[in-house]
Amino acid sequence: MPAQNVFAFNNQSASQRAVDQVKKRVNELSKMHPVALVVMALASLLIVAGAIFTGYHNTELYGRWTTSKLVAVIPAVLLDGSMLLLLVGFIFWFTDPKQKVVAALFNLTLFLIIGVNTSLNFSLNTGEALSGGMRLYLKIGLIVSFLLTLGAWMLIFHLDPIVKQHEEKAALNAEAQRTAHEMEVEQMQLELERQKAELEYQNGLAQAMHAARMKALGSTEVKNALVDFEKQQAINEAREIRGALPK
Repeated sequence: MPAQNVFAFNNQSASQRAVDQVKKRVNELSKMHPVALVVMALASLLIVAGAIFTGYHNTELYGRWTTSKLVAVIPAVLLDGSMLLLLVGFIFWFTDPKQKVVAALFNLTLFLIIGVNTSLNFSLNTGEALSGGMRLYLKIGLIVSFLLTLGAWMLIFHLDPIVKQHEEKAALNAEAQRTAHEMEVEQMQLELERQKAELEYQNGLAQAMHAARMKALGSTEVKNALVDFEKQQAINEAREIRGALPK
């Protein structure tokens, strides 16, 4: 192996070893301490317990407005369930900055609504009567919970980079199809114009040839030729007649 190739190979190997060392160091630094893993697991259990607690109070609160247990459970599932999913999303899903901002605002709004509802249910548990305004709040809260959750999750999905990439691809495909359609229409128009021009040319040529024939028909040469032709025809017919006579 030439010395130059050996030198290049050694340089490449050294560069690869350096990259491997950096990757190894990054992996070591990114590893979470075992104690941190335990704390995260315990914190997750506490968060789930808190969601169950607030979910119970949300269900009880909305149950004061309706006799249907299913209707009362829906807001709790939407609010507390979404707050738990957002926490998981921040750890494993959200990457786009705008997506993170929307998710954070959504999470903060859910936290405030859940906190107010839990505090309100504690107050009502003391035996306070449910006023007309409170019933209206619960009715509106049921609708707002559904619309807020639906709209926020749709926006989060819309801001996801993968979804945005699919939307961009879909837009490009639509543009390509529109361009192909326009090119096909233009090609058909050109072919139609070509056929129309060809037809006009053939018509003009036929008219010109007819005019030339008519003009030639009136010329002396053609007239003389016709006279000679008719004379020859008459001679031929006379000969045939003479040949048919008895001798």
